[in-house]
Amino acid sequence: MDDHNDGQHDGQRDGKRWDGRERRMLNRAGARAREAYARAHGHLMTKPPYQRWLYIAAGLLLLLLTLFALWVALLFPLTPGIDDVKQARVARPTVVVSADGRQLASFEQGVQMKVPLSQVSPNVINALIATEDHRFYDHHGVDFTRIAGAFVANLKGDAQGGSTITQQLARNLFRDEIGRARNINRKLKELITAFKIENTYSKPEILEAYLNTVPFLYN
Repeated sequence: MDDHNDGQHDGQRDGKRWDGRERRMLNRAGARAREAYARAHGHLMTKPPYQRWLYIAAGLLLLLLTLFALWVALLFPLTPGIDDVKQARVARPTVVVSADGRQLASFEQGVQMKVPLSQVSPNVINALIATEDHRFYDHHGVDFTRIAGAFVANLKGDAQGGSTITQQLARNLFRDEIGRARNINRKLKELITAFKIENTYSKPEILEAYLNTVPFLYN
């Protein structure tokens, strides 16, 4: 009984010691943070006003970029893995739909025939690249120039999409993983998956997969 009580007292003393250490560590960390803030503030106040605003703007931009990078890092595990991307070109059931989107028929694996890129007319490939992604051979899955242009056009009221051929392929191959909601989360997952596809397949393989899987219903 005494041994049990002694063990309890020892545990309580150890707990108090650890609480005291944690408190001291937090106090020291807080003191260092306050000192760093005071030094940074003092240094900032020695600068002319316009330079202060530049420093503040740069700091805010750095903070936003850091938060964005953390956001992307958190979404990365939620996107299809490399193994999934490698298996994505396995034949899937072909679904025939009407003009209003109603399913007419479905052909299971083995019934449909995959057309190699070598048997596709160069005119079709050139037309696809010209209309969907004219910098297809210059980017690595995402065309940031096009995204910026589409953003400006949308602000002016001219609705445009900024997705590349690779992004469209990612969205079509991994509908469930990427999702269908029109929000920034879905777009970021689409971008990450597009990078993975570009790291796994060559440009001709991406074109071949696109032409064999992406529907051309209304255009």
